[in-house]
Amino acid sequence: MTRIPFGALIALALASAFLATWPFRGDLAQSVAVTTMTRPLAHATSWRFVPGAVDVTELEADRSNVLVIGDQTISGRDLTEHDIAAIKNRVWTGSRLLLAYIDITDVGPASSIWDQAWGLSRPAWSDGDSCDVANGMRVKFWDADWKALIFRRAGSLLDRAIAQGFDGVYAGGLTSFAHFNEPIETLNSEAVRFMAELAAVARKKKQGVVIMSDGNAALLAQADFRAAVDGVGIDGLLYGRDGQARRPVLDIWSAYSALRPLQADGKPVFAVEHVISGDIIDQATRELRRRGIVPGFEPSVPARGDHCAH
Repeated sequence: MTRIPFGALIALALASAFLATWPFRGDLAQSVAVTTMTRPLAHATSWRFVPGAVDVTELEADRSNVLVIGDQTISGRDLTEHDIAAIKNRVWTGSRLLLAYIDITDVGPASSIWDQAWGLSRPAWSDGDSCDVANGMRVKFWDADWKALIFRRAGSLLDRAIAQGFDGVYAGGLTSFAHFNEPIETLNSEAVRFMAELAAVARKKKQGVVIMSDGNAALLAQADFRAAVDGVGIDGLLYGRDGQARRPVLDIWSAYSALRPLQADGKPVFAVEHVISGDIIDQATRELRRRGIVPGFEPSVPARGDHCAH
């Protein structure tokens, strides 16, 4: 019987290991990043995304490492610096990162920047009625005046978030541009430019500021977009926004594939799922963590576009 040289066996074993692990190279990069990097988000193991109204006491009791809240989380009044400090410094588990949620493609009456005059005379950056925010407007997010409200001028939403004590911002509204009339290539390009400008301004204003966003596959594929963010959030990756049924296998695999360039850059991914069954939550938690993704769970929310008339 012909004996196979020992060196050939070693080479065959290495080749087999390489082929077996290649589909999960992003997960390996993420694991290395979490253990070696000093970026604040890299060490997070839990998060919560709460853009709606929640009581301060509930937020104080939450144990998540990263908490994203909207500017109207405290219903009926503005957040104070005392509120922010109390929410950031958890009683039993120490401090955590607190990010301010900013929807950059839609605005409505619940937003702290809403001007009642817009109901009578819409600004130039308005692009019609919002399909995502009740009684709101779709925003030409590439417009200079809108960018001024968000981050360019003194007293912008970014300035206010930093002054209140937030650790950074989460820019939302970048998952779908279906209701805009402009070419999708133009919209993706403008979204990359928006995030790059926002990040550059924020990092000049505050050292170590954290920039997160959501984003579609086209954005995640672009190096400039990935360079602008410290991490991304993905909504309903496994079970969709209603949490009723698991998404098709190919859709989930496509979502994982879109996230790999960001993970290969050593930046974390945060997922929020809308399931309520304990067994499914446990299963989803294990699967997401196996992929190097930080899991979070919230009640189901209306799909984007539900406020449009059909």
